[in-house]
Formats: sequence, structure tokens, C-alpha cells
Amino acid sequence: MNYFSTALWIFAFLGCQSIPHAAANQTLEDVIARELGPGATVEKNQSGTLALAYVEKERNLTYLVVRVADGQMIVKNKIRGSVTWHADQVLKETSVPGIIKADEKATDHTKLIDLSVYKIHQH
Repeated sequence: MNYFSTALWIFAFLGCQSIPHAAANQTLEDVIARELGPGATVEKNQSGTLALAYVEKERNLTYLVVRVADGQMIVKNKIRGSVTWHADQVLKETSVPGIIKADEKATDHTKLIDLSVYKIHQH
């Protein structure tokens, strides 16, 4: 039993390592390069506090939103369509449907994503 408690203590000690300070405050460029690779397009919101970065490959758009101050990734998603800033903290995501139904409207494939409360709203 003594070996078990010693092993548990060692495992707990080694498992609770802190994140190095340099990794905790990543730059915007570091996060975008790691998550999307080279060639990403970056657009900041009106206040300059958030950055939308995206890259299109094989008809799919992968995008993410990063908080500029600390490099914290807020949202990451992959869609067939487009994404733009709708307001300072709101994204407009428009998807391209595979099959278009007769009674569909363009707004049926549009979502507004409110980043201030992390909720996704259908438009």
C-alpha cells in the first residue's frame, strides 16, 4: 500500500506541471500559423480586439477567431462557405448547401455567431 501511495503522489506531482510563460501568452501569428498553416487571411474586428483568420482548401473554409491581447483562440470551425465580420463581436457564417431545396432562401444557410457570449444564433 505504501508503494501505491508513493506512486500516486509522484504521478500527481509530475502531472501538474505549469505551462511555460512564453506558451501562455502566444502571439496572434503563432496561433494562426499553428492552427491554419501558411497563407491564412487575417481580418481584425472594428475595435482591433479580435482577429478572424481563414484559409480555403479543397472547397472548405477553415477559420478561427483569436483574441489579439493574449492569443486565446475563441472559435475554430470548418465549413463549406464563407465567414465575415457582421459587427464588432459578431461573425456572419454563410454555408453552401449540398442540395438546394425548392423553398429555401439564402438566409436559411446563414448564422450569426455572437462572440461576446459564445452563442450561435440562426439568422
